[in-house]
Amino acid sequence: MKKEDIDKYIEKTTTELKLKGCSPRTISSYTFFLLPFLKSIESIETINLDKVKLFLASLIDRYNNKSRALAVSSLRFFFKRVVDRPDIFVKLEVPKKERKLPSVLSQEEIKKLIDSAGSKKSKLIIKMLYSSGLRVSELVNLSPKELDFQQNIGWVRKGKGSKDRMFKIADSLSKQLQKWIEKHPGNYVFSENNPISTRNIQIIIKNTAKKAGINKKVTPHTLRHCLHQDTRIFLKNRLLSVKEAYLTNKSSFVKTLNLKTNNMNNSKISNKYKHKTDKLLSILADGYELLCTPEHTLFSISKYGVYEKKAGDLHVGESIIGIKRVSFPGRREYSKNFCRFLGYCFGDGISNERRRATIIFDKNKKNLEYYSKILTKIKNKNPIIKKTNANSYQLIFYSKEFVALLRSLGMDKKSNLRRVPEFLFRATEEEVRSFIAGYYDAEGNEGSIRFFSTSKEMLKDIQILLLRFGIDAHLNERKRKVRLPQGKIIKNIIYTLNILHLPDQLNFKKQFKTLKKLGQEPRFIGEKLPLQTILKDIDDFCKNNNIHFHHDLGKKIGIKHFKRYTKKLSVTRETLDHLIKFFKRYPILKNYVSVLKTISKMKNIKWLKIKKIKEIKSDSEVYDFTIQKSNTLITDGILSHNSFATHLLENGENLLVIQQLLGHENLETTRIYTHISQDQLKKVKSPLDNL
Repeated sequence: MKKEDIDKYIEKTTTELKLKGCSPRTISSYTFFLLPFLKSIESIETINLDKVKLFLASLIDRYNNKSRALAVSSLRFFFKRVVDRPDIFVKLEVPKKERKLPSVLSQEEIKKLIDSAGSKKSKLIIKMLYSSGLRVSELVNLSPKELDFQQNIGWVRKGKGSKDRMFKIADSLSKQLQKWIEKHPGNYVFSENNPISTRNIQIIIKNTAKKAGINKKVTPHTLRHCLHQDTRIFLKNRLLSVKEAYLTNKSSFVKTLNLKTNNMNNSKISNKYKHKTDKLLSILADGYELLCTPEHTLFSISKYGVYEKKAGDLHVGESIIGIKRVSFPGRREYSKNFCRFLGYCFGDGISNERRRATIIFDKNKKNLEYYSKILTKIKNKNPIIKKTNANSYQLIFYSKEFVALLRSLGMDKKSNLRRVPEFLFRATEEEVRSFIAGYYDAEGNEGSIRFFSTSKEMLKDIQILLLRFGIDAHLNERKRKVRLPQGKIIKNIIYTLNILHLPDQLNFKKQFKTLKKLGQEPRFIGEKLPLQTILKDIDDFCKNNNIHFHHDLGKKIGIKHFKRYTKKLSVTRETLDHLIKFFKRYPILKNYVSVLKTISKMKNIKWLKIKKIKEIKSDSEVYDFTIQKSNTLITDGILSHNSFATHLLENGENLLVIQQLLGHENLETTRIYTHISQDQLKKVKSPLDNL
C-alpha cells in the first residue's frame, strides 16, 4: 500500500478512536499493529480474511497471546469502524490471554522493598504504589493539585476507562509527600514539566527488589496485590474450604450476592493467591464468628446507607450484614436413613476398630429402638440394645465394614474435634436434613431449640448448613466445671447453637422431624434494622430546615417518640416501609428516601450486631480470590466485599465464602455504589500504616 494511503487510514483510525473516547495509550497500541498490517497489503479492496490471518500468524513467534489479542482487536476495530468490512471483522477471533497469577508480597517483603530503595524519590514512589493502589500510569501523571492533605485523599483524573476516582493517602505518608512537593515544585508529583516515564518506574521497582533479595517477579502492579488470606467457600453446587478451593480447578464458580438486586448469582474464580499473616481478628456478631485479617472488608451502615468498612476499624455495637439463605440442589451421596443414623453417631456415638462395633448411647430406650429399626433397614441386620446402668442404654452394631465406613467419614476423631462429614457440603437438602435431625436427637435440647457440642467447628458447620434452609442460628460459648467419674472437677468449655426467633423456630420444626419435643418463643416483634444513624441525620436535617414532622408521624403511623429510633431502638421492616411512605411527602428528603428504599429492598440479608472483637496472633496461610463480575462474598454467614487489601483466614472455619476480589479498581465507583462519603474514606487506614 502507498504511503499516502497508509497515512490516510492511520489518521482515520486515530480519529475514530478519539471519538470513542480511547486514551492516547490505547490509540498508540492500536496503530502500532495497524501500521505493519497496512504496509503488508496492496489495497483494502483486494484484502480478504486469509491474508489477514497470514499477517496475524506472522506475529506468533514475536509476540505473546496478550499482544496478539491486542493486534486482533486493533484490526477488528479497523475493519468495523474505518473501512466497514463486516465480512472480515466478524470472523476475527481474539486469542485467549495467558492467565498468570500475579506475585504477592508479604508485609515483610514490602518492608524490605521500601528499606532498600536507593533514594527518597524511589522510596516515596514505592510507598505510593503500595498504599494507594495506583496504577503506574496514574502515578506518573499525578498532579500536586489533585492531592488534598487536609483530608488525606487524592484524585485520579481520567484513569482507566477515562474515569475519575478517589484514592486514600496513607496517614504515615502524608507529611513525607508534602515535604517532597514543597522541595520539588512542578506540574507533577515526581517530575517538573513532563511526566516521568512508566518504564523508569518499572526499572526502579525491579532494581530495588533485586537489592532487597526478593526472588519473586516484582512489578509496580505487584504492589496492588499485597493481601492477607481466607476461610471456606460456597461453590456453585457445594461448600468447600478455601484451601481446597485454592487447590481445585481454577474455573470453579462461587455464589455471590448482588446487593442492588438482592439476587444470588454464580461467578467464576479467575485468580487465586496465598501467603502468611501474623495477625487475625475474631469478630463475633449475633452468634456468627468470622476470622479474618484487619484489612478484610465487611458491610456496615451509616447515615449514607450501606458502606464498606475494614474489620480493623469496626467496633463493638456496630452492625454488619449477614446472609439469610444460600441454596443449591446438591448431589445425592447416601440414603436419608444412613444420614439420620450418621448424625446421631456424630453426636453421641463411637466407632471402635478393636471391637469392630459401632455404639450409640441414650437415656431413652425408645430413641435407640427407633435407630435400631433404621439400622436394620440399612444393613439388614439387627443391632443389640443393652442397659448400661440405671439411667442409660446403648445400641451396639457389629460390622467391620460399617466401622471402616464411619471412620472414613470422620468418626475416627474425638468428639471435640469432629466436623460435619465433607460429603454433606455437596449433598441434597434431604441428606442434610436427615443428618441434622439425627444429630439433634443425640445432642439437642427438649423445649427451646438448642444444639450442644464440645466441638465448636461442628456447630459452625451446622450453623452454615442451616442457611440452606433459611434458618438463623446463634453460636455461643459456655464455660463450666465438670465432675469426672473419679470425683475430680475440671474446667470445660461447651458450645451451644440456638435458634432464637419464632419464624426460624417454626421453620426448623417443620423441616427437621426430631425425636425431641420442641418448644417455641411466642414473642417476636419482627426483623430489626439498625437505622439509628440515618434516622438521626434525617431528624437533624429537618430541624435545620424548619421541618416539623414528629406530630404528623405520631398521627399517621403511630410513632410518638421518634427520637428513640435515633438512639437505641431499631425499626422493623414493617415500620421502615411506613417511614418511607411518610417521608415521601417531603421532596427535600428524596435522597434519604432513596437510601431507605435501597435498604428495604435487601430482603436476603440480616443485620448482625457485633458483640466482641478479639485479636489473635497467627502463623496461618491466608488466601485471596479474584471473582469475575461480582463484588461480594459470604464468609461464615457474614457478607464481605472486595477491597484494596481484603484477606480472609483459612483455619478450617466452616464458612460460606462466596467471593473474594483483589483490590479496588475504582474507589469512586465503590463510593457511589455504597453511598460512602469522603468523610468515611478519610477514616480508612492504608495498608502502609500497618507496616
